[in-house]
Amino acid sequence: MDTVSEKPFTEFGSISMDPSDPAPAIEHFGLLSELAEDTVEAIADVAGPDSGINLVDLRHLEGAYSRPPATPNAVGARDAAFSLFALTVVPPGREVSAYANTGLGLFERLSPWLSEAKHPSLLSPADATAQETRKAYAPDVYERLREVKALYDPDNTFRLNHNIPPRQKT
Repeated sequence: MDTVSEKPFTEFGSISMDPSDPAPAIEHFGLLSELAEDTVEAIADVAGPDSGINLVDLRHLEGAYSRPPATPNAVGARDAAFSLFALTVVPPGREVSAYANTGLGLFERLSPWLSEAKHPSLLSPADATAQETRKAYAPDVYERLREVKALYDPDNTFRLNHNIPPRQKT
């Protein structure tokens, strides 16, 4: 299928061929240190048709991703081998809260291969707690980001994202 074409911004949502209408969903992300045969078996065992999980997306990282960037930046966890994404679409008319824990069993089962580190671009709303956001950066980088936040946003106005609170003045 040839889908290469110019598109107006209003068609941006069609690029991945996913539904472009809003739909409630539960998503979880993680980084895997490796993808061994046991890892694949664990995914197949847990994310089957009765799991409630609609999509499991694995992406190979390593390669160029694992090398230090030409221009230093805050992105860490470059030693991760794969990223993992699990998505559960909440059926129409159902309460999102009833599905809040869907997918967590997959991540529990994958704990031997899951990295403690996170990636700032791979934090779902459910995963983006203050503690999990902190895991997306090396400790020294996180503290530097807090310093910058204190300088440019001391009142933490921009906090409705993966929040990094500003360092408080001592």
